[in-house]
Amino acid sequence: MLGLFETSGALIDDKLFLGLNGSASKEDGWIINDLNGEKANDKKNYNFGLNLKIVPTDRFTIKIYGDLFHRQDDSLDELFIPKSKLGSISKDEAKHINLETPARVKQTSTSGALDLKYEFDKFDVTSSTTYRKVKKDGLYDEDFGSKATYLDPDHYGLVTFLNAKNDTISEELRFSGTDEQSFKWVGGLYFENEKQVFGPIGDQYGDSGRTIVEDWPSINRSRTASAFGQIIYPVTSKFDVTLGGRYQQIKKHTMVDYFSYELGQNPGAPVFSMDEKETFRTFLPKFALGYDITDELNIYAMYSKGYLAGGFNFYTTGGSREDNKFDAQTSDDYEIGVKGSYDNFRFSTALFYMAIKGTHIFYTDPNNTNIYYVANADKATSMGAEFEGIVRVSKELDINLAASLLKTKYGDYINKDGTNNKGNKIEKNPEYKLSLGASYYAPMGVYARLDGNMIGKTYFDAQNKLAQKSYFTADAKVGYLKDGFDVYFYVKNLTDKEYFSHIRDRARNVLATYGKGRMFGVGVRYSF
Repeated sequence: MLGLFETSGALIDDKLFLGLNGSASKEDGWIINDLNGEKANDKKNYNFGLNLKIVPTDRFTIKIYGDLFHRQDDSLDELFIPKSKLGSISKDEAKHINLETPARVKQTSTSGALDLKYEFDKFDVTSSTTYRKVKKDGLYDEDFGSKATYLDPDHYGLVTFLNAKNDTISEELRFSGTDEQSFKWVGGLYFENEKQVFGPIGDQYGDSGRTIVEDWPSINRSRTASAFGQIIYPVTSKFDVTLGGRYQQIKKHTMVDYFSYELGQNPGAPVFSMDEKETFRTFLPKFALGYDITDELNIYAMYSKGYLAGGFNFYTTGGSREDNKFDAQTSDDYEIGVKGSYDNFRFSTALFYMAIKGTHIFYTDPNNTNIYYVANADKATSMGAEFEGIVRVSKELDINLAASLLKTKYGDYINKDGTNNKGNKIEKNPEYKLSLGASYYAPMGVYARLDGNMIGKTYFDAQNKLAQKSYFTADAKVGYLKDGFDVYFYVKNLTDKEYFSHIRDRARNVLATYGKGRMFGVGVRYSF
C-alpha cells in the first residue's frame, strides 16, 4: 500500500512560496521462506521533500530544495531459478525458497539543492548547487534461498554482505539570453565531485569444508569539469539553426584491496591491490535544423554525440591495469522528427539512429558468478521510431497514445567461451512499447484515468538466451479535484500480471526478479 501527499502555495503573495511532499509505503512480502513459513521480502519506505521559493526583488529569485528518503527491505526480490525451469516455472512455485540467513537491506539518502537566479537587462545568471548523500547496508543469503532440487552447494548457509556510501556535490553556473534578444543562447560551467566508498563488501563460499571470505573494500572518485554553450539562430521567421557543444573532462581514481581468507581468521595482507587513475576528455557537438511549416507544425533534424566515460573494475582479483580498465563508450546520434500543436491535438514523432563505438558490456566472471565486470565490445547500432500524441475528444475526455519501435544489434562481441554475439540484440531494450490511455473529467470534480501498456520481447543477456516475452499491464486512477484540493485512489498492474523485470545469468541458474504485482495507493494534493 502506498500513500502520497503534496501541498504548495504562497505564504506571502509574490514573495514567499512553500511546497511540501511525502510518501510512505508498506508492502507485505509474497516470497515464502519454507524453513519458517514466514514471508521473506517485506518492504517499507518513506520520503519527505520540501521546496521553498523566495523572491526578494523582481530580478532575484532563490529556490531551496530538500529531500529525505529511507527504505528497508527484509530480503531481495531476486529468486534463484535453474535455467531449465525458467520458461515453465510459475510465480507461485518460484516464491517458495529456503532462506537459511534472514536478509536485510537498508538504504537512506539526504539531498538538497540551492538555485539562485538574477535577471540582468541583457542576460540571466543562474547558479545551481546540489548535494546528495546515500548510504546502503545489506546482508543477503548467499545462495538466494535456492531449494535442494537446484542447490548452489558452494554457498549454502553463507552470506553476501554490502556496505556502501556515496557523496556527490555539483555546481552549475549558467548564463542565458532574454526573450527580447533576436536569438536564443545559453552557456556555462559545470563541476561535480563524487566519492564512493565500499566496504566491507563481498561474499562467502565453501571450499573443502572451510568457509572462505572474499572482501573488496574500495574508494572510487570521479571529478567532472565541463563548459557548454548553445545558440539557436533564426535564419528566417520560419527556419532556425542550432549550434551547441560541451567540452568535458572526467577524472577517475579507483583504489581497491582484495582479501581472501578463512572465516574466523585474520584477513592479513590483501591478495591483490590496485590504485589506478585515468582522465577522460571529450568534445560533444550538437547541430540541429528546425523549420515551421505552419504556426502549428514543425519539422527538425538533429545530430549530437553521446558519451559514457570509462573507468576501472573494482571487483578484481588480479591482473594488469589494462585487464581491469574499460574505455569510454561513444555514439553518433541522428534524429529527424515532426511536432504538431493544434487546439485539440498535440503530437510528436521521430526517427532515430545511433552508431555506438566501444559499447559498454556487463558480464559475469565464469569462475565466480558473484563478480560482475564492465568491458568494451566493438560497435553496436540502435535505431527506431517514436510517437506521442494526445487528443481532446471533448471538454471531459482526453485520449493519449505513445508508441515506439526499437531495433538494436551488436557488432563483434566475443564471449569468454570464444563465441561471438555479433548480430544479437542489445539486452534490456524492449522490441516495442505501446501505451494507450484515457482521462475523463466530470463537471462536478470527479475524474478517472485508465492506461494500458504493452511491452515487447526483452532480452536480458548478450547471448539472447534469457528473455521475457511481450506482456500487457493496466493501471487505473479515480479522484476528486475541487478548489485546489485533490484526493485520489489508484491501482498499478490492475490484472496482477506476472512477468520478469530482470534476469541475471548465474552459470546453470539465473537470478530472476518479477515485476511488481497489483499495488494499491492513495494520494492527497492541496494547492493554496
